[in-house]
Amino acid sequence: MREREAKMNIGCEPLAFLAAVLTTVAAFAQEPSTKSDAAQMTPPKPSPDHVKLGFLVGKWSGEQVYAPGPESPEGGKAQGSIESSWDLNDLALATRFKSTSARMSYEARAFTVWNGEKKRYEMHWFDGWGFAQVYTGGFEGEQLVLEAHFDVMGHSGKERVTFSRASATQIRMLLERDTGRGFAKVMESTFARQAGG
Repeated sequence: MREREAKMNIGCEPLAFLAAVLTTVAAFAQEPSTKSDAAQMTPPKPSPDHVKLGFLVGKWSGEQVYAPGPESPEGGKAQGSIESSWDLNDLALATRFKSTSARMSYEARAFTVWNGEKKRYEMHWFDGWGFAQVYTGGFEGEQLVLEAHFDVMGHSGKERVTFSRASATQIRMLLERDTGRGFAKVMESTFARQAGG
């Protein structure tokens, strides 16, 4: 008899464990019972550091001027556009970047956020060539300066992207690289705000 009861208990153990798991999940799924619980589940509000990115919000377009370099020995020009808007409870700046020239078409997406714990801005960049990079930095005066290490197309070093307000209706983007001899200009562009942007 005892042997039979023992077997029944063993068989019930997995069911008891499953019941405990489901009870725990259900507890987390319930509506908050107090104002304190509700406050803990509320996402943070944008801080002044988030707001500082606001000058990039909008639709912009302009000519890009590329300096001579490994990818383009003679340099060149392209037509570029940037479209940035707030996303994810206004805690991330979502950006669509496009560049078109006679030689190629380039497109990328970026999310720029403020990392409160590390006290820095982070721009997570992804493009149509499979390149992914995280630029970090902060404001130097009125300029947002972000840097990253790159290793692409047989070249490695540091890359620096600078965004600034050129006027009330224009922003400037400067891309520089350092492959061991100091930073040199790769691309510079002034983007004008588009109607409705």
